Order: sequence, then structure tokens, then C-alpha cells
Amino acid sequence: GGANYTGKTRAMAPGARAQLRELVQSQLKKRVIEHSTARFSSPVVLVPKKGGGIRFCDRLQGLEHTH
Repeated sequence: GGANYTGKTRAMAPGARAQLRELVQSQLKKRVIEHSTARFSSPVVLVPKKGGGIRFCDRLQGLEHTH
């Protein structure tokens, strides 16, 4: 039972989409993240770090309204 939740995604520039794809593949290979078939999902946001590089963040807004 229970409802599914999929957060809204936002448009990404082609360069950012390529960076995201590379980051996901790297994290999958390192087993930091894994494929999922869960009923819940949330979009990700790439946030620039102060010292360079990119932080991979989940947007969990709206997830609290799924119960």
C-alpha cells in the first residue's frame, strides 16, 4: 500500500547533465550509491563547492507529505 512519490526534476544544461552522469557512474562503481526500484525518488542538484568540485545533493522537498 501507500502512495508513490517522485519529486519534480528541473532542466539541466547539457554540460551539467554530462557531469551528473559521470558523477553517478563514479559513485555506482565505488558502491557509494546503488540502483533502486523503490517507490520513492527525489531529484538531485549539483552544488559547486567553495574549493572547486561539485557536491551531489538530494532535493527532498515534498517527501514529508507522502505519509
